[in-house]
Amino acid sequence: MKLSTRISLLVIVLVLLSGVLITIFYDRLLHDVLSESERLWVETLDDSLSEPLSLSVINNKPLEVSEILTRLVRRQPSLEYAYVIGFDGQLFAHTFADGLPRAFSEEDHVSHQQDAGNATYLDVRRGKIQDFSVPLIEGMNAHLHLGVNDTVVSSIRNQSRWQLLLIILAVSLLGLVVVIPTGRRISRPLEQLVSLLNDYARGKKVDFEHIPEADREIEILLKAMRGMIAERDRAMDELARREQYLALTLDSIGDGVIVTDAEGRVTRINGIARKLTGWIEEEAMGRPLPEIFNIVNAHTRKRVDNPVEKVLEHGEIVGLANHTVLIAKDGSEYQIADSGSPIKDEQGHILGVILVFRDVTGEYRLQEEIRQSRDRLEEAVTTRTRELESFSYSVSHDLRSPLRSINGFSHALLEDYADRLDEEGRDYLQRIYRASIRMGQLIDGLLSLSKINRSELNVGNVDLTRLAHAAMQRLRKTEPQRQVEVHIEDGMHTRGDPIMLMILLDNLLGNAWKYTARTPAPCIEFFSTELDGQKVYVIRDNGAGFDMKYADKLFGAFQRLHSHDFEGMGIGLATVQRIVRRHGGRVWAEAEVGKGASLFFTLGAL
Repeated sequence: MKLSTRISLLVIVLVLLSGVLITIFYDRLLHDVLSESERLWVETLDDSLSEPLSLSVINNKPLEVSEILTRLVRRQPSLEYAYVIGFDGQLFAHTFADGLPRAFSEEDHVSHQQDAGNATYLDVRRGKIQDFSVPLIEGMNAHLHLGVNDTVVSSIRNQSRWQLLLIILAVSLLGLVVVIPTGRRISRPLEQLVSLLNDYARGKKVDFEHIPEADREIEILLKAMRGMIAERDRAMDELARREQYLALTLDSIGDGVIVTDAEGRVTRINGIARKLTGWIEEEAMGRPLPEIFNIVNAHTRKRVDNPVEKVLEHGEIVGLANHTVLIAKDGSEYQIADSGSPIKDEQGHILGVILVFRDVTGEYRLQEEIRQSRDRLEEAVTTRTRELESFSYSVSHDLRSPLRSINGFSHALLEDYADRLDEEGRDYLQRIYRASIRMGQLIDGLLSLSKINRSELNVGNVDLTRLAHAAMQRLRKTEPQRQVEVHIEDGMHTRGDPIMLMILLDNLLGNAWKYTARTPAPCIEFFSTELDGQKVYVIRDNGAGFDMKYADKLFGAFQRLHSHDFEGMGIGLATVQRIVRRHGGRVWAEAEVGKGASLFFTLGAL
């Protein structure tokens, strides 16, 4: 229903309601006015008739009184009757042609003879009659009774009522003639404004510049609407630009991206994701993620839990387990890695989830090839190492016999035939003897390295502090005259092979003891520290040190950085490195020439 129609109906209802109320009020008022008019009219008649009637009654002339009353009734159409009650309270004279009606019989009249007010009687022939009783002389019993036919008054009242209704109807019609155009003038601009707003809401292009017949208030509203719509259009343009920028950004990302709402339904999917899943954007929009992102375990082929559900449940970033395979719409399979992150508003409420994933099929294939190559290489190295260790052991063992002969015979020559040789000959024999001794030591070193690689680890709890003190005691016995300051941390315990760790400390502390021999105030420390969350053991000295550019040769077999300045065969640190590796750790060094060296090593969890 149009607004103008509603306004018109409202006005009609208000006019009719007002007419009904006015009619009721006017009818009541008219009744009171007519009743009061009747009473005043009767009193006027009484004033004009009281004197002649009183004289006639006093003189006992009922015929004169009857004539006066008859003339009065004839002149007044509304009067039905008139009668006088005498001073004795009895009927004195009346205008009833056929005698006193039953309603006014002597018996009934007695109860009204003292009535100074009004009474209403119902005559069968004449209808309702209003009986007015007024005294002829104040204080006396003589009364004049006038019967006014109420039908006349009712006729006047009905006539007035119809006149009032006609007036109200005319006013209503006039009001409608005025209100309907006015309502239309008021409502038409509003209806046009509502129509424009509905068209704008449907996406149509509308013109809010002007509405014909619009009042100033509507024009103000139009101006405000124009400002709001202009601001909204700017915001929509900015939103469209951001939307386009976001779409371009997502499509330019090298990984697949799928965005869902809080119910896990797809709201955006970029180019890589479309390529990997096989779904086009129009088909994917609004679908539950599992329909688009079908993932299974590569080995068991069981379906993997929906990552979006995990994100929505925990509100945290989650990632797929390894060996997850994405099955595309056409059945193609891709090994993927991904992560899901919640999208939250300022209050921390989850609005949706963004899923980022990539094809790692090539990486997995390359890793598998690398793993297989590494396994083959490790197997080959193990085989070669065993062969070399076996060869080294055999060679060193077989070399001992001729070496012992060289050593023995050169020593015998020095003892038994030294006086027959000149100085140069004795020098040659001394060199042969020392070379055979060194060769024996080198063979012992090779056997020691071979034994470390072949020996099984007997893992147990090891007190490194106690082993270090024992090693230093053995070193002090070799050179009791040396004064060396030693600091060993208390309570250093680990898991490992006690024999191998004892050899490790003997070599490291022996090196520190050896290379501090020419230091005025030698100092050796053994302690532990933390490096990247891992326990590291350190043996530090203030001895000769070495040049770090040769550090890569430090742990090689028979590699020596100090030539013949210090004793040694270059086998100790190589042994240390093999022991550390057998324990799953690593070893390295830091040093500066003339300022000492620090040897670091770790031991893996055994």
